[in-house]
Amino acid sequence: MIKTKKFLVTYPKEENICKIIIPQSENEVNTLKGKIFAVINCKKNNENNELINFLDQQINKYYNSIFLKLNSRETEKSFEGFLYNLNYNFQNLLEEKQISINLEEINLSIGVMSLDNSGLKYHLYFSQIGALESVLIYQTKNNKDNIAQIKDSTDEDGKIKPTKIFSNIINGKIKVNSSLVFCTENVLDYLNLDKLKEVVGKLNVSKAAKQTESLLLETNDEQIFGGVIIKVLPSTNIVEEKGEKKEQKKKEENITVFQYADKKEKATQQKSKLRFLTKTVKIMKFFLVRLLQIIKFILSGKIFKKTKEIIKNILKKIIALPKNYKSLPWLRKTLLVCSIVLVIFFIGSIVQVKNEKIKQENFKLYQTLLTQIDEKKIELESSLIYSDPSKSSAILLSLENLINKLPQDSEEQKTKLKEIKEQIKKLSFKTKLIEEIISPRELADYSKINGSQISNIVQSEDFIYSLNQNNIFSKLNLSDLSINKIDRADINLPLPISIASNKDTFVVLHENNNLSKFNKKDNKFFPLDIKFREGEVSLAAVTMYGDKLYTLDKANNQIYKHLPSGENFSVGKSWLNEDVDLKKSSSMAIDGSIYILNIDGTIINLFKGKKRSFNFSNQSSLLTGPEKIWTNSESDYLYILDVAGKKVAVIDKKGELIIQYYSEDFTDIKDFTIDENNKKIYLLANNKVFEIEVTHLD
Repeated sequence: MIKTKKFLVTYPKEENICKIIIPQSENEVNTLKGKIFAVINCKKNNENNELINFLDQQINKYYNSIFLKLNSRETEKSFEGFLYNLNYNFQNLLEEKQISINLEEINLSIGVMSLDNSGLKYHLYFSQIGALESVLIYQTKNNKDNIAQIKDSTDEDGKIKPTKIFSNIINGKIKVNSSLVFCTENVLDYLNLDKLKEVVGKLNVSKAAKQTESLLLETNDEQIFGGVIIKVLPSTNIVEEKGEKKEQKKKEENITVFQYADKKEKATQQKSKLRFLTKTVKIMKFFLVRLLQIIKFILSGKIFKKTKEIIKNILKKIIALPKNYKSLPWLRKTLLVCSIVLVIFFIGSIVQVKNEKIKQENFKLYQTLLTQIDEKKIELESSLIYSDPSKSSAILLSLENLINKLPQDSEEQKTKLKEIKEQIKKLSFKTKLIEEIISPRELADYSKINGSQISNIVQSEDFIYSLNQNNIFSKLNLSDLSINKIDRADINLPLPISIASNKDTFVVLHENNNLSKFNKKDNKFFPLDIKFREGEVSLAAVTMYGDKLYTLDKANNQIYKHLPSGENFSVGKSWLNEDVDLKKSSSMAIDGSIYILNIDGTIINLFKGKKRSFNFSNQSSLLTGPEKIWTNSESDYLYILDVAGKKVAVIDKKGELIIQYYSEDFTDIKDFTIDENNKKIYLLANNKVFEIEVTHLD
């Protein structure tokens, strides 16, 4: 059992403020399970008042809605998740209120105590910033009180990070008959450890708090003092402590013979009343149980079916009644009407009981689902703190499955579901390392230029070249955002699919295995006539490395290397030296190695014509509609265009996900191009070119 009591000494003119937060449960039995406490000491100003109100609300909400429902094994993870939420919500508070809080002026301890499975010890978990004291008073083997200060473990540089205030969690086991004191630093300046041990160790928690306040008031030094005393007692039966027991015993010894006789008579009367009440309750309980058994029997499968058959037969007879009703005697008519009313009442009662039972079961299931969702959210937040992506992904998946089970029968349930989905969306973004881009910068809208539909873009120097479905090139100047069409002779080519580029040349892959070339220097655009030894090919992608062209053939599971030959390229030479399945391939990029992107989001890494291991496997369907991959020899990353996911994913060349750039504005995505030198991604979506400022290169 845990007993807590705060002590506080304040003065009107004091510049500082001290707040002790100890949430109380409606049922005092919950003190068996555990307690939450917080001690805050800071300068008195409006900003810090906002912080104190925020902490008070968050701690009370967590205690009543989550903590009391946990078992001992869940406490640590739950507390870590709670601290993570505090860090996150604290940042939102600062942004929302547009205030600035000097964390160097804040002294704060926040912790939980929870009974372990043995029921003999309590687990203590707490986090602390600033200068506060934490003291443990415990019994030695000889049943003597001993005292020790609990030292805080801080970061090496000792600085508090605004994004992660509660970063250190101190934990340990507290034995029964031990006491804890969390207080402002100046308390130990006036009360030495021995005095504190004497007061807290020997007195009950209420008297210890009062005695501490009295001793601090005697200092006559107008400082603010505050703290919380926590005592761990053996069981709930110990309501009175030593001093109170002696006092009660002394009172009992002074009772006279007449008082005793009077007490005995009253006790006999009370026992008689109690026996009568007990019998009455037993009788009522007996009839209630029998009634419930009858209802249960009626609602059981066989009897319910039988009852339905009887009711059907009765209804058939009732339907036939009008014909014979007039000829019936008055008494039979009355009995018949009463019978019909009783049958209707009986049927209605059964239906009502059945519906009420279903309603209660649905409500219970709904509440269970909400509790499970809250627990999984806390578990997910804890895993995010420790940067465990595989665990976070698994928890997120189970969380999404739970959410899909939530009913939407009422407006209240629909609103609750919408609220939960918004919360999970934010957690999902953190789990999947998604950075949401709100209102990305729009550079060009090609639908305003003769309504042309752009299919591909490629960036070169200070320009973005675009190719429309009629195979007409345009050039977007990134300096002034002007767009100019490039004159060309009419050529008869199918729809373009993708563009490969080097410093001076673009090679375009068109439908039906057609290829064309565009020279940037003279704006010359013409078809290519490239031969393949295999004859029948099915080209899915092209890329360039220096002045060499590489083409990917799905039909023959082969990649061909083409050397420059005048304005054209040579017959393709097989580059792959082993069997590799390329049937699912959609795009290709090269940096010395060749990376093949498959339509299922998996990536194949090839080097010198052979396949080698690559860690990225698109676990948990991270990429839902991957269509294009990009890299070069100077980049440390692979960029993947996920059309269905409205994003660009960035992974390193070991296969680790780095970040994903997402926006709701990225609809009908067609292509993208990368400019790492200027830390930009240019994306073609909804016939517009958007600019994304990347953060992973900072």
